Amino acid sequence: MSPSDPESRPDRATDHPWHEWAEAVQQSLSSTRPSQDLSRTQTLVLGLTGLLLIALLFPVYDHYLRRELRARDAAESLRRVAQEANKELQKLEAANQEQAQRLAARQRRERIRAVRVTGVIDGEEAVAIVVLGNASTDEAADTICTQAERQLRRSLSGQLLKVQRARGNQPAEDAGWVECR
Repeated sequence: MSPSDPESRPDRATDHPWHEWAEAVQQSLSSTRPSQDLSRTQTLVLGLTGLLLIALLFPVYDHYLRRELRARDAAESLRRVAQEANKELQKLEAANQEQAQRLAARQRRERIRAVRVTGVIDGEEAVAIVVLGNASTDEAADTICTQAERQLRRSLSGQLLKVQRARGNQPAEDAGWVECR
């Protein structure tokens, strides 16, 4: 036997230290592989079992799928309803705010309309005796100046006018100053 003779050369695969382990793994894999020779009956049973399994599992899958779709649709509907409710609420709040502003403006006009200058004192500093009611001196300044000008028969434009609140039979009390325009 010569070293060039294939039979005389040692088999490198069998000389490898892991050779026994590789053979054991190969045998275990080949023993777990399904047989390629399934009979027609076995194929039929396997197919029917698969169909039966699908037939049994499909209603469960369908139920859960429909439940999830209904939940998603309900959530979407709820979101849309909430969006519409928010829009309506904003419209309602805007209408309420507008109505409150109109009411406040009307009440302010009524308070100012109730203001009456009952007397004036002409001098270096003009003084107006005023029945203010619920109005403040600042909000009724234009009305006070207009009525005081009529009673004084002169213009008070650019002048300070001392305002005193009329209290019936009691002495008037200071209510502040207004600048006439």
